[in-house]
Amino acid sequence: MGRLFWKNSNDHIHMRTALLLGRSGNCDVRINSPKVSNQHATMLWLDDGWEVRDLGSRNGTFIK
Repeated sequence: MGRLFWKNSNDHIHMRTALLLGRSGNCDVRINSPKVSNQHATMLWLDDGWEVRDLGSRNGTFIK
């Protein structure tokens, strides 16, 4: 599907059709920040593009 690159390094991950983003160790993309929920959002491939869905975070940080 594609690759997700980090801006300030050569690190990247190969993207599948669905990814889980958050702080938890079981997330595909780990974001180590107190502003991010354990399971914060998903990235889904839908037909012809990516959709990011917020998972109802309660810490005040959301994806619009």
